[in-house]
Amino acid sequence: MINRIFVLMTVVLGSMWALAVPNEQIAALRQRAQGDAAAISDADRAIIERFWQVALDAMLLSEDPATVVSIRRQLQQEKGDAASPYSAEYIKVALSHLKTDFMTVEKWDESDRKTLMLRNLMVLTAQLQSPLLAELGLERLGHSDDVVRYWAAKAVCNPAMAQYLNTAVGDQSKVFVALTERIAQEPQMDVLRTIITFAAMVNRDEARGLLIAAAERRIAMYQGWTVVNEPFDTVLLKTIGMIVLNEPETPIRAKMAQKFAELFSLVFQRYMVDPSPLTDEQRTALLAVIAEVDNQIFTRLMGNQQTGIMRAIRSPQWRTALEREYETYFGGATRAGELGTRWKFTYDGKTAPPKLAAKP
Repeated sequence: MINRIFVLMTVVLGSMWALAVPNEQIAALRQRAQGDAAAISDADRAIIERFWQVALDAMLLSEDPATVVSIRRQLQQEKGDAASPYSAEYIKVALSHLKTDFMTVEKWDESDRKTLMLRNLMVLTAQLQSPLLAELGLERLGHSDDVVRYWAAKAVCNPAMAQYLNTAVGDQSKVFVALTERIAQEPQMDVLRTIITFAAMVNRDEARGLLIAAAERRIAMYQGWTVVNEPFDTVLLKTIGMIVLNEPETPIRAKMAQKFAELFSLVFQRYMVDPSPLTDEQRTALLAVIAEVDNQIFTRLMGNQQTGIMRAIRSPQWRTALEREYETYFGGATRAGELGTRWKFTYDGKTAPPKLAAKP
């Protein structure tokens, strides 16, 4: 919620203020360079350098939040076409200046102004959307400020970075190790959702590993009765399910299908606990997860065969009926479920998923 308020504030304030830094030279250069494949000259590079230097100096000296936002938006807008030599040079210069200014601001004493600057520097980094700037986000994925951390994730997890990773060769483990660590620790659902959405865009086994790590964390939360924000499981299950549907048969697809089944089965088990220790709001949230995942993904995983899950939930003897559907699809002590049979996985050699632990 806090990051949404901050974003709304910055958009509104940014629209109210005129340009805070003279931009005639850089704007003329950007317009001239659009669509031009020619390399940037030393004179052009000097204009870019000067614009970044003047703009960031003005930003760091300002004590007015609206002016800070206005400058940030100028810096973002002058990036130009991402495919042009101008834009590539613009990002190179941005990296140099942003590195310096992050280090400068991080040495300041704690204050509201320091927080304001760090947030705006991180928002700017993320909105420039460049793989070259991802390192600035990676370095701040564990920041103590929720807003900085959210935009740090955005600086790493964006379509430009996904496109880069889909074609990159060589060792890219630094990115995936950092994101895996963040999945294990991150309290903010918006950050986790950003990572999950990104992982779905990257066609690499390491990205599949991020989704498996996220599922394993949620499974542990269900088993420990520490689940919060059940709607997140809708996003995660639909994301994993879509990849299972479109992935060729591989060991990692089988592992993803297994984690999908384990997590979805725990949603069912938590809903069916009798007597239920849950509030009406928690049960309603679980029912929403079951209904949406069943309708949009589970039916497709079962070959577009309409399941009887929602019909069971609506029946007078709903718990007995739902337990029957549950065993049909997820399996039981003596036979495998249809989901495991269809997608060729077991629960680590067993025919049934782990049982939900008793509430402490």
